[in-house]
Amino acid sequence: MTAPRELAEAVARLEAAMEGQQRAKMTFFRAADLRLVLEALAEAQREVGERERALLLAAVRAQAEAAKLREALSLLVAQCEGIEVELPDEMARARAALAAPPSTAATPEHWVSASCGGEVCGCGAPATHKLGEEIMHDDPNPYRHNLTAYVCCACFRHVVGDAVWHTAATPEGK
Repeated sequence: MTAPRELAEAVARLEAAMEGQQRAKMTFFRAADLRLVLEALAEAQREVGERERALLLAAVRAQAEAAKLREALSLLVAQCEGIEVELPDEMARARAALAAPPSTAATPEHWVSASCGGEVCGCGAPATHKLGEEIMHDDPNPYRHNLTAYVCCACFRHVVGDAVWHTAATPEGK
């Protein structure tokens, strides 16, 4: 392997000789300098070639692995076709509630805060409630703002349940 200092000196001598050649129109280079530069170039090309081969091999292996994973996924999907899973009652109700079309009631049966104006529930219905996370006493960051969400009546009822729904939905709390 060529030492960087020797290579730099050889390149400098070649550059000086080329400058002199342009001025004097003569062609004199030290053969040792040319050989040193050519050896360094050949070594650099070998290193680049080895790196390119390693990267190409890694890419081919990754493509083969991806093809295997796609095939395994296709087989799994084919095996799962037609299988129906029976959900517990609570999950079935939640799924039905989420699948139900959003409420289109323009005016709910209870008071709605002006802060809900223009807000939309995740299901697409106009929001009539604002839910907020309660920050616990042992929260690692007790001074942060609680997480909130605007929800429609149906989704609010789904989250808080029927018993609380009646209390929260009427101004009298009855």
